[in-house]
Amino acid sequence: MVTLHDVAKFSGTSVGTVSRVLNGSPHVSEVARLRVLRAIDELNFTPNRAAQSLRTSRTTLAGLIVPDITNSFFGALARALARELWAHDYGLILADTAESLEKQTEALDALGKRGVDGLFLVPTTSTRDIANPLNIPLVTLDRTLADLPGVTSDNRQGTSLAVSYLHGWGHRRIATIVGPTTCSTAAERLEGYATTTRALGIYSRSLIREGPFSYAFGKQAMEELLDEPTRPTAVIASNDSQAIGALHACAGRGLRVPQDISICGFDGSELASHLSPSLTSVKQPISTMATHGARLMLELIETGTAGSGAVLLTDLTIGESCSVPPSH
Repeated sequence: MVTLHDVAKFSGTSVGTVSRVLNGSPHVSEVARLRVLRAIDELNFTPNRAAQSLRTSRTTLAGLIVPDITNSFFGALARALARELWAHDYGLILADTAESLEKQTEALDALGKRGVDGLFLVPTTSTRDIANPLNIPLVTLDRTLADLPGVTSDNRQGTSLAVSYLHGWGHRRIATIVGPTTCSTAAERLEGYATTTRALGIYSRSLIREGPFSYAFGKQAMEELLDEPTRPTAVIASNDSQAIGALHACAGRGLRVPQDISICGFDGSELASHLSPSLTSVKQPISTMATHGARLMLELIETGTAGSGAVLLTDLTIGESCSVPPSH
């Protein structure tokens, strides 16, 4: 195993100089830094992270707790965050709570005892506040909690975008399938839907269905909407999983999408583009969310404080699942 002493000897510098180069210290001459970097490359030296953590009291590990890793959005978020943290020499440990408040508490405790330097949390839909007895730097992603720094999408703007898009096709009976409104994202998406449909004069309370962010509920809610005396001509789901359930409910009734009914999702997941028909969906900026989240976390770790969180604009990914209503 190549050691710091080997690198120092090869580069003609001291062990202290090698250590300062590895830690990014500015107190090293450019000549010495280049000699050390050349020696590291020639010797194929890899720093001992375990030893470094003992010296710095840091593990260079962060935790990410999500409510459902089978949801393609959270899988994509975990991948983007891991890539972003890796660029800063941080690893990522993932935990899945299955939307259970009890499992979330257990995950926070387990990762805290594991010694992670910081935690990213997508709270469960029933989370009201977070106990953090170990005082670990904590950043929320996607879903927000009061008094915690976080990064989320502009959910009101996203749903408003979808309503306006469908209205532009000529739809006037636009329904929505939302997640539990105890969750910030669901409440904000419902608010965006209600505000925009009221402004357009097409709001109807009977066209709203609230339940879990799941395929099963999306299918159930779509079947209920299809049983309405005057069924909707378009439906906006609060995530792509619900939207896929809605698509399958329509297929089970022999309805064609978009000829008989239009469906729009929310997330803009990669899976949405592989459906038939491909799903029109509000696209969340996952890579930007990961970048902002990592910046907040590293600020908390380094200084104990973080700048303000971020609310990111969404876009609309146009697929094949929306068109003019049947009456046209």
